[in-house]
Amino acid sequence: MNKVSKFLKTILSVVMSLRKVRLMSPRQMVLSAKKWWKTPRQGSLSNKAVYNLALRNLRNQPSRTAMTVTAIAMGTAAVVFLVSFAYGLQDIVTKRLVSPNSMRLTDVVSSTTSLALTDKTIDDIKKIDGVDDVAQMISLAGSLTLSDSRLDVVVLSVGQNYFNYASPSLVSGAWMSPEAFTKYTGATGELSSLVGEVAGYSTDTQNSEDPVKGDLIEEDEQSFLIDDDEYLPVRERPERTSRLLGYIRGSVLKSYKGKLVWGGDYNSVDSSGKTYLSQEGEWFGKWMRAKIPLYKELVSTIYEPMIDEAGQQVTRQGFLTLNSVKILNKTQEYVQEGMEKIGGQVLGEATEAGVTQISVAGMNSTVSAELVKVAVQETTDHATASAELSLVEIKRVEGKEVVVTSALLNTFKLKPEEVIGKTVTLQYILSGGQIPGSSGRVLTNVVQYKVTGVVKDDKKPMVYVPVQDLQSVGVDKYSQLKVLAKDSTSLPGVREKIQAMGFSTQSIMDTLAQVDRLFRVMRFLLGAFGFTALVVALFGMFNTLTISLLERSREVGVMKTLGTVDRDIFRLFMAESVLIGIIGGTSGVVVGNLVGKTVNLLSMLWREDKTINLFKTPTLFALGVLLLAIGVGFATGLYPAMRAKKISALNALRYE
Repeated sequence: MNKVSKFLKTILSVVMSLRKVRLMSPRQMVLSAKKWWKTPRQGSLSNKAVYNLALRNLRNQPSRTAMTVTAIAMGTAAVVFLVSFAYGLQDIVTKRLVSPNSMRLTDVVSSTTSLALTDKTIDDIKKIDGVDDVAQMISLAGSLTLSDSRLDVVVLSVGQNYFNYASPSLVSGAWMSPEAFTKYTGATGELSSLVGEVAGYSTDTQNSEDPVKGDLIEEDEQSFLIDDDEYLPVRERPERTSRLLGYIRGSVLKSYKGKLVWGGDYNSVDSSGKTYLSQEGEWFGKWMRAKIPLYKELVSTIYEPMIDEAGQQVTRQGFLTLNSVKILNKTQEYVQEGMEKIGGQVLGEATEAGVTQISVAGMNSTVSAELVKVAVQETTDHATASAELSLVEIKRVEGKEVVVTSALLNTFKLKPEEVIGKTVTLQYILSGGQIPGSSGRVLTNVVQYKVTGVVKDDKKPMVYVPVQDLQSVGVDKYSQLKVLAKDSTSLPGVREKIQAMGFSTQSIMDTLAQVDRLFRVMRFLLGAFGFTALVVALFGMFNTLTISLLERSREVGVMKTLGTVDRDIFRLFMAESVLIGIIGGTSGVVVGNLVGKTVNLLSMLWREDKTINLFKTPTLFALGVLLLAIGVGFATGLYPAMRAKKISALNALRYE
């Protein structure tokens, strides 16, 4: 109880002292430090006297002190050297990842076909507080011809600021001129069908009355199923903004029955999303109305049945988008709407021979025969209406400039200077739904472009073209948006608001966080190896101080006989151990840093990039290692100091 009472009194006195503390000026702080250093307590030695005596004792044993300090210095240097290597590698990786504005950028993509990136999306994002600019990009396939050689390429149709944000490395030439991004104001190209009719696009307004949302399309019930273990949203009305009733669970073993009804469009990439255009310009889509057992979402990807008061699963009438279900025919086989099943295969247009008949009447002579062959093969392979082939003309004629990648030149075995200023021909291949009114593949006419630059990319043959060319044929959906925040602190808030709109975002900040976690582990492992040497030095230091205590028992006895209190004896031995830690730690930090800088200088002799450093020692890290070395010295000196404090003066003198 006495110890507890004493401890509580000490805590109380500290609290009372803190209440009396007031802010001091720098001059007052210096004076207070000098007083603490030079002025002794009553009946005790001053701190200056204790540390002077400790330094004298260390100098009296130069060999032993030098070995102990060297051991501490080597352990500290090992920690600094190894961990600095990890910091250097992290800095190299970070510099390769980080580009101008990258800390302010986020990529925006759509993870669902029912929510597309459109011009309206760009306008909505620009209204978000903290957004500075938005650049769009469309990814598609194309066929490029250069010097009578043809190559299938990846086409990136980009906005004017995309290069500033994506930061590709230009190795030759120049970027596209501002004229290449001049806005197209003419009429969009019209689709012409190469295989049957363009499915899913109707502008028939001969009927006196347009359909009403909820009207039946067919009286007969349709059997349908949903992909196994897929949960689809069920709406209260046939509109994508309608209230969510719950979810339906898909199973290949269970089919449902419902009726097709008219509803709102849902920006689908297939023909069911936009099927009918009313006289007022409103799109209608096809929905499935059915009585459905409902599930509720507990957390993301985890669902459970909705149970009523009677303990039964809730079943309600709701609406599903048609593109999310698979309609069955009378023999319970899956066929898509508008397709005819012949000889076990679903074909685009049936003939008596059971093959797909391709009509090329009126086809532009510039359409590649090989591209038609690819589209026809896809029609047969995928067996869907979306494989129907159409043609559209790019009417925009100004600003025909492109930038190509080094991988494309490697394929043709050409050097950058051999293609700059040359003309290439390019034909686009658009997938279903990229152009309103199309559900299948769409080919464009062949367009000539002038090569203005080459970017460093040895992985994929790619071509960068102005996005205005595709906008001129009616493309209104983008593959990706790059959103630039006003500053890095605004980026998290901008991402949250974009994600609330239903889109997915990606940022270099996510990658940097993963890199930091990886190198944090690496620094810990390398630091652990270096700390092993420091632990060895700790035992050597402990041995030195213990032997020094045994050799100086008489000295301790004489000091106590002359009136030195136990507290001063304890402070003396602690001062010696702390001094060893300070000298060894400082020497180790300096040596470890110098060795790292020396390796950096030597490595520059055979490196082209002189800005890369293999070793990097942050100031805070160096201070942390120094404090660690001092802490090791302090902890090591505790036991010998406690023993020295307890030595009896009489016994020490008698022993001697």
